[in-house]
Amino acid sequence: MAELPTASVHPVLLAQKMLMLACLTQFTPQEKSFDGWWSDRVEHMAAAAIDVIAKEELCHNAEGLECLMLEATYHANSGSMRRAFATVRRAMALGQLLGIYRGHQVSIVQLDKNNSPFNPTYMWSQVVMADRLFSLVLALPQGYSSAQNAHAVTNILGDDPEEQLERQHSEIASWILDRNERGFDDRLATQNIDQALESATSLLPSTWWLPANLLRINSRRDMFLSATRLVHHIHHFNLINQTHLPYIHRPGVLFAYNKLTCATASREILQRYLALQDSSVVAHTSHIIEFFSLIAAMTLVLVHLERLWQDDSQELSVLAHTRSGDRAMIEKTITHMARLPTCKGPQILQHLLEVEEEAFRTRSVGSGTIVKGFTDQDPFFELKIPYFGRLRLNSMKICFKRQAEIDEISVSVKNNSYGPHMENFSGLDDLNFDLRAFINDVETFEEGLEPDLTFLA
Repeated sequence: MAELPTASVHPVLLAQKMLMLACLTQFTPQEKSFDGWWSDRVEHMAAAAIDVIAKEELCHNAEGLECLMLEATYHANSGSMRRAFATVRRAMALGQLLGIYRGHQVSIVQLDKNNSPFNPTYMWSQVVMADRLFSLVLALPQGYSSAQNAHAVTNILGDDPEEQLERQHSEIASWILDRNERGFDDRLATQNIDQALESATSLLPSTWWLPANLLRINSRRDMFLSATRLVHHIHHFNLINQTHLPYIHRPGVLFAYNKLTCATASREILQRYLALQDSSVVAHTSHIIEFFSLIAAMTLVLVHLERLWQDDSQELSVLAHTRSGDRAMIEKTITHMARLPTCKGPQILQHLLEVEEEAFRTRSVGSGTIVKGFTDQDPFFELKIPYFGRLRLNSMKICFKRQAEIDEISVSVKNNSYGPHMENFSGLDDLNFDLRAFINDVETFEEGLEPDLTFLA
């Protein structure tokens, strides 16, 4: 990297140096950040390198594959997750064409003979890990499942504990993606993934999992290793979040463990994210970490809203004692994310915090009210509409309470989106209900009684 390439060098080798430099400038510490002029030059340089490796005939070699992974890293750190995902998929296709997905050594053309020998199996593991990471971020199917060729990823890394943890994270990510494709009702798969994540923590000593205080580290090498360890922590707890997120809005004690696990994992992610952000000598341009932290902050607010709104079980009552601390972490996260001019995460989190604060103070949201303890009904959200009635909404049913002002009301139910009880109405695109017919049916009720007219149960 320190030597300038000659005029006769292969274009891919020149593109490799340019992409390396572009990625390194993205990880420049805050106090040494470059001005706008240099940033524009770096963008032009990266664009020129990307144009070179866009030519397929130039990339059928080891350096071409490395350039594709560098391009994916550059896009990810720039916040372009979709372009990073597309580039990783292209690298995966190239790796399959070169045959590096096989479990044994293959002969790959290496343009620079002075470099260390190309390790095809290790490179394939990095391509697969990156593909699964972006697939989880974008909620897309993976390109290479562990079920297809489990030994190809299992036996490619050494005996280093951190490499073993990285391998376990890759395989667990594959299981989560497979579970998501089958559907979230596979509780056994979720339990197996949760146990695998728990077992993965035993690969390293308990002291390794402590979040490091980067401000107290003087050695550059130790600071880099500590920052890398914090990133590993964030990836691990993000996998825990991805495992249990589908269940945080499901009512009942059965899902209390999922909700508490999401709250704990989100809290751990934010602690480490803030540790990275509070250190001015560590680069903070990895937008994938910003994205994981945004998911964690949103999840933490939603779990608190779940406790206030729908699930008031004893298991979730412990969240009442952590509410203030959780809000403080989220508010500090908003402050750090606000430095990114194109990031809309701070606005989203601020709105969620306002909703949670209103729900905590008044047990209501906007002009509606959260009602709990109603006879034979789950908690619901009630909205009063003038000249119409009270609209009650929850995850189980929709019902109206009649008011004296009702004259003539029609309710249109479209798109057949009310669950399995509407299966007998297949092919019916528009179904109209006249509530006057329902009102006539309940006139025999005692005077002064306001019956609930439930037309969807």
